[in-house]
Amino acid sequence: ARCFQGLGVGLLSPSSLSLALPEFPVARRAYALGVWGTIGALAGLVSSPIGAVLVDLWTWRSVFFFNSGLAVVMFAIGVVVLDDEVAKSDRRPIDVVGAVLATVTIAGLAMVLVQGGQWGWTSSITLVVGAVMLGAAPAFWWRNSHHPSPVIEAAIFADRRFAIASVASICCQLGFFSVYFGMPLYMEEVWGWSALQVGLGLLPFNAVPILTAMPAGSIVDRHGPRGMMAFGGVLTAVCYVALGLWIVDLGYTWVAVTLVVSGLGSMAIGNHTTIAALRGVDDTKLGAANAGYFMTRRLGSALGSVATAAIVGNRTGADFADVFVWVWMFGAGVYLIGGLAVWFWYPSGRHETEPATRVAA
Repeated sequence: ARCFQGLGVGLLSPSSLSLALPEFPVARRAYALGVWGTIGALAGLVSSPIGAVLVDLWTWRSVFFFNSGLAVVMFAIGVVVLDDEVAKSDRRPIDVVGAVLATVTIAGLAMVLVQGGQWGWTSSITLVVGAVMLGAAPAFWWRNSHHPSPVIEAAIFADRRFAIASVASICCQLGFFSVYFGMPLYMEEVWGWSALQVGLGLLPFNAVPILTAMPAGSIVDRHGPRGMMAFGGVLTAVCYVALGLWIVDLGYTWVAVTLVVSGLGSMAIGNHTTIAALRGVDDTKLGAANAGYFMTRRLGSALGSVATAAIVGNRTGADFADVFVWVWMFGAGVYLIGGLAVWFWYPSGRHETEPATRVAA
């Protein structure tokens, strides 16, 4: 059921931006993405307490009922509001085999990292899953290189802006979701919080992006994304190091304040990897480029959660608290890598702010 849910997300997320971005001129797309990011941050802000209230007052199953209701509403609005002009512009077949190979590769890696410790790193099931993953990866690479309609167009990644922004995207998703997935576990296991307390305690993660995403988008429209993204990666890394080594022991108030500050950094890099990746892509190729970019984001978010599970394992109580410092260090490290990668390798100066170079297939 979760696989089918993921399929739905995979259909929805890339399509949303490919339909929306062509409606804006290139010079205003960062601001448009700021609005898009603000909506996402607002959804993230209210979703945790809504989910916590549903679980606390009813049952955990109610969260799925709630999401299903939202999906029905989205479908109805989409039928009325959206057109299929973009969809009709490209009639190439879908490489189903390539998509399956890519899924098996990523799912196999996640399964080994999450379950390997419990199964035993040298157990037969771990070795079989690992072998399947290692076999699927080169098979996908070969098929993607030779298929006339590949899952991922290699020409898109040949553009340095797209490639570096995708690396930064993976890094910030790894960092954000490792902490966002880990903090509820920490609040419950170490602080003994209820589901409702956890839901409310996660509010600081998305408080700042709601207020800053649109102004930051205007700045990026004028000056380009390089400086904003580098600043965001470094700021978030500093906050996570401080949280892991010191602030988390001072109580929730100081943790919340630091999470608010880190939210400014995660917005600065996370929101703008999208425009940094897509600013050089022709509108006719926006769907394929966006799909490739969203694959990197989903890979980062999935592996971020997996990394936390691999770090904390089955530890409880004081042991959990002691090892959780490495979740903060992991998050800080990948955010720092993303910020520095953008600063040193993303095009700067005149090449960054000039009109986008069109990437051909």
